[in-house]
Amino acid sequence: MPSVFVATKSDSDLVLQRHEVQPDVYCRNLGLAAPISISVKSRQMADLFNILTAVAMCPSIATPPEYLDSNAGTLKMKRYLAAMGVAGAIIVVCIVSARLYKHNGSFAL
Repeated sequence: MPSVFVATKSDSDLVLQRHEVQPDVYCRNLGLAAPISISVKSRQMADLFNILTAVAMCPSIATPPEYLDSNAGTLKMKRYLAAMGVAGAIIVVCIVSARLYKHNGSFAL
């Protein structure tokens, strides 16, 4: 999910903000850009709407790096399901063969 963090009230003092993790550290840990600082009071909008439009046109610029290669997870899931299908088919063939052998006494069909 593309994410853009906006730091509102950037004219306020950082000492007054009490968070366990500061927003810039949080964004850095996710691999995202630092929060965009805006203040309506001081009329600093930092081209917020241009940035949001750019993200809407190219979501990968605001997506955490570990989520960009979503095809790798899909490919692993497809391989897993294919392996489970093959294993299930082998089990069915073994069960049918065992019943035929038990019923007929041989594998001759």
